[in-house]
Formats: sequence, C-alpha cells, structure tokens
Amino acid sequence: MLISVKNPNEARTAAAHPLVTIVDLKDPSAGALGFAGAATANEVIEAVKETARAKQISVACGELRQWRLGNADLAADFDLCELERIDWTAVAFVKVGLSGDFAVAPDIGRLTRFLSVVPKHVRRVLVIYVDLFSTQQAEELIRSAATLNASVLLLDTFNKSAGNTFAYYSHLECRSLFRIARNAQMMGVLAGSIDTGSLAQAIETEADLIGVRGAVCQRGHSDLGEIRKNSICQRRLDQFLDAARVILAKAGPVS
Repeated sequence: MLISVKNPNEARTAAAHPLVTIVDLKDPSAGALGFAGAATANEVIEAVKETARAKQISVACGELRQWRLGNADLAADFDLCELERIDWTAVAFVKVGLSGDFAVAPDIGRLTRFLSVVPKHVRRVLVIYVDLFSTQQAEELIRSAATLNASVLLLDTFNKSAGNTFAYYSHLECRSLFRIARNAQMMGVLAGSIDTGSLAQAIETEADLIGVRGAVCQRGHSDLGEIRKNSICQRRLDQFLDAARVILAKAGPVS
C-alpha cells in the first residue's frame, strides 16, 4: 500500500503501519498531486527516518504547468530552485501531474527538463490522469516512458470530486495498461479515490501498489480535537488495511 500524507505527523502514522510500503507526500488542498514545498518535504523525510520501519518516500510535485521552465513561464507557481532544496538522498520516487495543455498536446521535452533537476537515483513516475487521457493516449504515453526514464506508471484521477478511477477506466482496461507497463519493466500503481468498496476491483487490476488517502482520513472533527477532517486517522487507517487483508486473503494469488 501507498499512503499519501501531508505533514510529518501523518507521515509518522503511516510509516508505523506494517502494510504501508510507501509514504507519499502531497498537499491535497493544492490539487491531485499538490506540491507541499521543499521545507515540508524535508520534514516528512526526517519524520519517516525516525520510525523503526524502513519505508520508501515519494514526493508529489504538483502539475508540470506550475513550474517555471523557461522565459514563457514567468507567472508559474514554482521555481526549480525549490525542487533543488529537497533532500533527494532519502527519496525513492518523484511524480508530477500532466494536466492542462499536456493532455491535449504532450510536451515530452518540457517534462524531461523538469525531471533533469531530480537526481537519477530517484525513480520517475509517469502519471496518467484517467479523467483527462483516453486509454489510447495512455498507451502512447506508456510507450514513451523509456524516453523519460520512467520506471513507474501511476493511474490516478485529476478531479477528486467526479468519481474514482473506475468511473473512467474499467478494471480490465487498467489491468491491460499495467501489463503493457510491466512489459516495459515498469511498476504499476493504482490510485484515484480507492476505498473499501472499490478495493476488490483495484486488486483485480494487478497493480503492484494501491494508493489511498481519503479512505484513511477522518470524515469529521474528532471529539479529541487533535484529529481534524481530511487528516489521516489511525483508526480509519487500521480499518482500511484490515479490510485489505481480508480481500487479499479471499482473492488468493493474482493470476
């Protein structure tokens, strides 16, 4: 499992669970792959290091269109200097969203420029938003992954209020894309508002990892006060991962 967190406290909670493989930093208030900033990234990295369990760390970097990559991007939100401030030595994965013009006319050169700032040991994640790209476009992007040195395919949703991944791609279409990716030596990750109700379908896609956030967050304010809505809740995290155990046990080996 991949659990998305937004701060060091959530990172500690996620990293402490034995079923969590990757702690993924993103700012959900800033979009599907909201960039939390270099300072928060470094704080999360330190928080994960403090836990007794070895976990891999992933950093979401917002949307490609938000980064200043040339003179035409003067109004962009982020400068590449901010990217360079992250302690990449402890990071295993980097991902950036491809919304906006990229969904209409993919600019591989621009994506390559962004990724050139990230050290080569960090695995590049090819993000395909299922609500923006057709399955045919997805296949074409996967086949271009070698150009980007991408070694991970992530299927996710851009608009989190318009249905989960299976509202756009069937589990069979997801499985087909993951198999194409696997043939290209890529890991497959499925995300996009996956909850206990869609977990069985998610497992049938043959994804290597399933990424969640909303399913393990508090839905309302806690009486204790310290757990707020849309923050990771230990109880919900345990409940979700217990449900995953049960579904996996019933499913048996994935064919």
